[in-house]
Amino acid sequence: MESRTKSATAWYRRLSLRAELATGFIAVLALTLVVGFVSLFAQNHSIEAVDKLVVVVGRIDDLSLSSNVAMLKARRAEKDFLIFRNEFGFSEARSRYVTVLRTNIAEVRQHMAHVRELSGEPEVIDLTHAIEQAVGQYEVGFLRVVDLYGRRGHMNTGFEGKFRQKAHDIEAIVSAAHQDRLMVDLLTLRRHEKDFVARGIDKYVEAFAQGIDRFRVDLAQARLSPEVKRKLLGLTTDYKAWFEQYAEIGTRIDAEQTAYLAAAHTVEPLLEKLHANAELNADTTQDDAKRQAQIAIWAIGAAVLLASLLGLAVALIISRSITKSVDECIGFARRVSQGDLSTRLSPKGNSEFGTLAVALNRMTETLEERDAGLQLATLRINRLNRVYAVLSDINMLIVHVRDRDEVFTEACRIAVEDGRFQMAWIGVVDRSAMKIVPVASAGASAGFLEAVRERLSLLDSAPEGYGPPALAVREKQAVVVNDVEADPRIRNKTLHADMGIRSSVSLPLLVADEAVGVFCIHAAEGGYFDEAEMTLLRELAGNIAFAIDHLGKQEQLDYLAYYDELTGLANRGLFLERVTQYLRSAVSGGHNLAVFLIDLERFKNINDSLGRPAGDALLRQVAEWLTRNAAGDANLVARVGADQFAAVLPIVRNDGNVVRLLEKFNDAFLNHPFRLNDAVFRIAFKVGVALFPDDGTDADTLFRHAEAALKKAKASGERYLFYAQEMTAAVAGKLTLENQLRQALDNGEFVLHYQPKVNLATGRMTSAEALIRWNDPSTGLVPPGRFIPILEETGLIYDVGQWALRQAVADYLRWRAAGLAAVRIAVNVSPLQLRQRGFIAEVEQAIGTGAQAAAGLELEITESVIMQDVKHNIASLQAIRAMGVSIAIDDFGTGFSSLSYLAKLPVDTLKIDRSFVFDMTRGPQGMALVSTIINLAHSLKLKVVAEGVETDEQSRLLGLLDCDEMQGYLFSKPVPGEIFETRFLSPPRAG
Repeated sequence: MESRTKSATAWYRRLSLRAELATGFIAVLALTLVVGFVSLFAQNHSIEAVDKLVVVVGRIDDLSLSSNVAMLKARRAEKDFLIFRNEFGFSEARSRYVTVLRTNIAEVRQHMAHVRELSGEPEVIDLTHAIEQAVGQYEVGFLRVVDLYGRRGHMNTGFEGKFRQKAHDIEAIVSAAHQDRLMVDLLTLRRHEKDFVARGIDKYVEAFAQGIDRFRVDLAQARLSPEVKRKLLGLTTDYKAWFEQYAEIGTRIDAEQTAYLAAAHTVEPLLEKLHANAELNADTTQDDAKRQAQIAIWAIGAAVLLASLLGLAVALIISRSITKSVDECIGFARRVSQGDLSTRLSPKGNSEFGTLAVALNRMTETLEERDAGLQLATLRINRLNRVYAVLSDINMLIVHVRDRDEVFTEACRIAVEDGRFQMAWIGVVDRSAMKIVPVASAGASAGFLEAVRERLSLLDSAPEGYGPPALAVREKQAVVVNDVEADPRIRNKTLHADMGIRSSVSLPLLVADEAVGVFCIHAAEGGYFDEAEMTLLRELAGNIAFAIDHLGKQEQLDYLAYYDELTGLANRGLFLERVTQYLRSAVSGGHNLAVFLIDLERFKNINDSLGRPAGDALLRQVAEWLTRNAAGDANLVARVGADQFAAVLPIVRNDGNVVRLLEKFNDAFLNHPFRLNDAVFRIAFKVGVALFPDDGTDADTLFRHAEAALKKAKASGERYLFYAQEMTAAVAGKLTLENQLRQALDNGEFVLHYQPKVNLATGRMTSAEALIRWNDPSTGLVPPGRFIPILEETGLIYDVGQWALRQAVADYLRWRAAGLAAVRIAVNVSPLQLRQRGFIAEVEQAIGTGAQAAAGLELEITESVIMQDVKHNIASLQAIRAMGVSIAIDDFGTGFSSLSYLAKLPVDTLKIDRSFVFDMTRGPQGMALVSTIINLAHSLKLKVVAEGVETDEQSRLLGLLDCDEMQGYLFSKPVPGEIFETRFLSPPRAG
């Protein structure tokens, strides 16, 4: 009997949900025909509720999840296009990724149409239309960006390829003509061009346009044939036109990207809302199904008291089965929404819930595979970021370092330390010996370098000539080894294995299409160097090669840095160095010295009327005359301005020889004929004179005083004047103000005003910034712009900054002790304070006055100050932050900080400079810049505070961009401490 019962139960469990319901209700009808109609009515309602849950609600939920997946694939295709368009080529990237994006967008639209077929609810229909509209805007905006990228091109195509080709054509002509001045102008243009391509900042476009004008002016003066000049002028015009079109395309791309990203960001919340709507309907349907089942049970129980045992048992089994399955589905959905993609449902039998479980399991498997793919993509992006960091730091190195050996050594160090490569070394080509000579390395052992030296022959007959470095030099292209152990070109595999090297790349350094060296990078990971990394590394090798070529021309540039190109005389810098040398002789010899500053009269009239060539000819003749009359010693004369010259008289006697010399000098110059355009001109000049030691004891002071004397001579009409040893009113006023500030510090006249910072979401004050004010007893509050620069110039800012730090901490602790709603106080740190060795100890001493002091203090340091000595400052800030003190970067966006260093800075907050907040309401570029800063800060887990917020429009836009806090006159001006306590910290009075 027991075995028959188990068999029947197993048979019953194998039935579908509809079969179970039918069997149960047939049994109930057999027991009682009186309530048959009621039972049938309850059965129909239960089936409809379950059908709605399984078919409609479940399908809508499934479609919303599928649409979310499709949207993620579309976004991934968008990012792949932006990342790999240069790697695969524009056409290939558009064919691959644009098609994928449009296919997934079409899938989203198809799902939304299907949802509308399943549900007629107005809210669901409105949601699907909103989603279709948003994805449509996203698709159209992205296609516009794709089209703009196609028009812009890259290194060798489109506008970029065209203007680079024009630059190469100009360089070839200028180099062949040996026009050094034009070559300097062209190198400046190429620097502005590369800066804009790398950073996209408008100021480089303006600098480029000014450079074009300068090139054209110098071209007009160059000694070239008219045909060559016309050709260069045409190439310059084309160069400028293509570059300007390239810059315009970049601006349009930024605007279009901002628009379509805004549309994309609205899709996910709408899909989540659709998903939540489906879950709500599921819960409602579940409750309805339970209610109908209970009605059926109570109706049958009331009608049949004795014969309903079987029907009641069947109803209970069905109710429990449905409830358990629905609960399992809801629990499954909740776990998935919390990010647990490994969860699975256990299919039971052939019922509808079994089918639903299989479908939901398949969905989570798909999502899990997508998540794994995203993790692999993240790993690949991290590897690219390492190469980006190396490229960025080496580019900065090339800009600042002028010694070739230092460039080589630091480039290898950066590759190992910042790029986390196993080893890097650079070798130069010795053509006479036909071999590669290693000159710099990092991460390499002495044994490895010795082994490398023996295997770098460039001879065809030598086996070593076919190793990766030699092949890179011979074939002028990068040689990649992604499996050192298996590659036959690696001869000593044991040595590489001992060094932990699994893959390597050898990059030729090409100058004028000739390999002058090789840059070898070794990685610990196998298969490291794919095409994405190689694109960046080829650019890196090109930059190092450019630096080699550039440093080779440094000697010529050094000449231009110290001499006037037109006259051949020393410029101002070299002249001051020579005066300094003569001053040493004057001190040791016990004699005086004179500095003359000479200004030509009517030079502008001659230059404007006769033309610049005539003006240049006059300057050269004046330079020759001055040199002859300076005893033929050109070291005593310099050209220091457009129409100004300088001279030094190394020995001045006490018998007044300077005045007699000036009179004789003036008459001779006035009587000297200067021939210009077959005409004779007489030129006069004004002279300012400064004497050592009466008028100054160093070259700079003497030169400034000679300038002052010259200005006075030009104003008074005198032919020459000596400097009078008396201070101007401005200098005297500055000294008086400095003395007053010292007394103010001693007398406690400085006070702190506090300006609140407000949470944009809640409108509540979160912290405040302490600002120094001077309460002068005689005049009242002095504007900060009048005394802060004097504090910084005199060094008093260090003492005043110490006082402000201690006072802010004392105020905070006093507020807490009084039971006020004390908030964190931000104190500005000056460059002088940060550079002091004892600054960390001073901060520790200031917060040592109370256990809660550190939690109430934040230090604000401007971005430009941090970047002055970034490595030293990182160590100092880490020590301060370890005390519990918060760190904020002030005026962010004005200091040109490297992103590689920004990620390393131990800071908590970024403060957006007020200039960016002001520009935000003036156009889409300002809005895009602020949005980029906010997104960057949030990605680094930093809080963002906007400074200088003065209008409701600025506040509204910052809220839309998810800025955390604001500070500015819109909420409150800086107020004295007592007003700040009353207005913002004290609890509101009752009534």
